[in-house]
Amino acid sequence: MIITESVTPPDESCEDRVVETTGTFSPPPELVDCPDPYCGRLIRPLRVAAQTKDATDILARAAVARYQDRHPNELGPVVMSAQPKAIQDALSDLAVTGRSAYASFHALEPVEADLTAVVKSKLAAAGYLRPYLVDADLSAAIKETLERAYRVAWALRGPVSHRSAARKALGWIAVTAEDDPPDRPVNVGSALFPQFDLTVPVGTTPVTTRFMVASRLVQDEYPVELEKVPPQRAVPPLTGDIVLFIHGHSSSAEEAMPLVGPLLQFAENRGREVTLISLDLPSNGYASMIEHTDIAMIEDSLWNSGYPILDFIEDFIVAFVDQLEALQPGFKEKIVGVIGGSLGGNMGLRLARRDPATHPWLHSVVSWSPASTWLSWARAVIGYQQKGRFYDLVKYMGVDRTRGHSVEEEVEEPFYKSSINKLFYEEFAGQKIGRIAQSDHWYSKDWPCREAYKESSHRGLYEIYNKTFRRWHWRLAHEQLIYSHWDSDTTDPHIDPDPRYDAHAGPARYTQIKSRMLLATGYDDDEMPEMLFSNTWVLAKAMTMVEGTTLLVKDTGHSIPTERPVFFAGQILDFLYEQAPTGTGALETTAPLPPVAPPVPSTWELLLLDESVPPVARPVSTTWELLLN
Repeated sequence: MIITESVTPPDESCEDRVVETTGTFSPPPELVDCPDPYCGRLIRPLRVAAQTKDATDILARAAVARYQDRHPNELGPVVMSAQPKAIQDALSDLAVTGRSAYASFHALEPVEADLTAVVKSKLAAAGYLRPYLVDADLSAAIKETLERAYRVAWALRGPVSHRSAARKALGWIAVTAEDDPPDRPVNVGSALFPQFDLTVPVGTTPVTTRFMVASRLVQDEYPVELEKVPPQRAVPPLTGDIVLFIHGHSSSAEEAMPLVGPLLQFAENRGREVTLISLDLPSNGYASMIEHTDIAMIEDSLWNSGYPILDFIEDFIVAFVDQLEALQPGFKEKIVGVIGGSLGGNMGLRLARRDPATHPWLHSVVSWSPASTWLSWARAVIGYQQKGRFYDLVKYMGVDRTRGHSVEEEVEEPFYKSSINKLFYEEFAGQKIGRIAQSDHWYSKDWPCREAYKESSHRGLYEIYNKTFRRWHWRLAHEQLIYSHWDSDTTDPHIDPDPRYDAHAGPARYTQIKSRMLLATGYDDDEMPEMLFSNTWVLAKAMTMVEGTTLLVKDTGHSIPTERPVFFAGQILDFLYEQAPTGTGALETTAPLPPVAPPVPSTWELLLLDESVPPVARPVSTTWELLLN
């Protein structure tokens, strides 16, 4: 590993960047039962409908609401007042936004005749007093219900040009991940690139993931027929130089979006065509939600013993590539690099240890701000400091609390005590340690876009939140805290896994890296207690056996490609195409700062890094031109 001089990248405007996504939409206040400004938890009648996960039943409820709106004075005493149009539309939406409901909608491809009898039955059960129904109004109610549902289905899953135009016109769309998680972004920015689903077997566990293909070579145009369901399309031929993007903890495929435009443009400037593939990891984004205890019991996550969730995610990435190779032989040969930050960077370091004889597609890895470059937090103690242990209340309690949170039951009421509120706003010993406070660690304090991106990220997490996600979130956080690249793979409880403490431990994990590696870190990513800049820099200096180079970026925080997409895209391509890193624009070079031993914290600080960073909605770019001069 070559330790390079640090660089000061050029400033990049928040506005003048190409981030091709749909917009962000806020719910009507009357449909939300949640005091948090980011939260979209729906009112009870909508959630009850979504919990059926049955498109026929949900659509019938929507049609009943529409019919009642036409005949508000003819309702029986047991029926509530006629529902406003916002609720009527929301019910139609819920038939196609949840993964399970949409599966039933897709299978049925409903028409008016499929709903008529069900709607009549519900009207009768509701106490409708008239001796007969107005058939024309009944028909109109069902047709309006279906029209809205089909329009929403196409706006979320149709070809790129249609989604770009149709999504804004629909405004906010009802979705409730707590009851039926969505399989596509709904009210947060969705990548305006082709998106596909792939079911990946990981051992005995199937994972259905969504992935996007950002390329000029992949076309996504096909007829839009609003009376039919969007077709389930086969993955088109994937060509060009493939770059595989691995997102961070509790994030999604859209995390790649700020980087996409510059990466493709700069590749074209070099006479290359790049295809970037970004996927949702299990129980993140819009992939299927998996209960972590179905993979392994919590007792199996133990320092110097096992990290089954980290292992599962790594195996999933390999299985995803294997699946695409099976569909399109020769796919692996096109991969020029695997890139990712934080959890994605951690996965990059882990994947880089795989045998190049069996995984030649892992020849080049770009890892930035990687988690688990620290000494295992399981070494932290609050009592007597033995060999290989250190006193640190924050890290000791961080390990304990993440483990405990991963097996807590879900609490919904009252909201101030709810699990979702705790995830965002938890406090301990008078210190804020929840996600809202935690997000202060994601970006440089001086980055002018930070508040907008933090808000977008919070909205994105609320859209996918459910108890399965929350428990997975904490279990994964726990394993990242106790896992360390300084340790070896020994599982002998009598041996300290760090070979610096015990000669019997075996080789440290970082010494087994076989891939070429660009290891990047931002100077401003040195917040207590993670100290990722310092930890990454120290690890890089120890990686003398690894072929590769560092990238030490000044005035930049944890999410380098979000803050510096143009600069970082050039650095990535320099590395992948085996050129000396030269940067973009005039760079100031200075000697990197040596890491400073962190003081023992006197107060509670943040427990872990979590960087879901779906992009802030920007005006949709109609060209591939970079707007940044």
